[in-house]
Amino acid sequence: MLSPIGIGLAAAGVSLMLLGVVVAAPYASLRGPYLEEWWMALGLTTLVCLAGFTAELFLPLVGGILLTVGGVAALVVLGLSTPPQPDQG
Repeated sequence: MLSPIGIGLAAAGVSLMLLGVVVAAPYASLRGPYLEEWWMALGLTTLVCLAGFTAELFLPLVGGILLTVGGVAALVVLGLSTPPQPDQG
């Protein structure tokens, strides 16, 4: 599914997602405006992308679908949780 993009670009994208989760970890206690447990959802979508990248090496169709679903879900999570805000209560 993502073979026109190439495995190197997919690896770079998954690596950037992992780096983003690590960088966002100190802000995990802050609530997002629409999604309170944003950091957990961001970590899960990153794991889905990592699993998709690994699966793409052996099963290209399944891996590509997992990568696409994980990437879109990560973008939705980021859209619903940015910017994190201090807890008001």
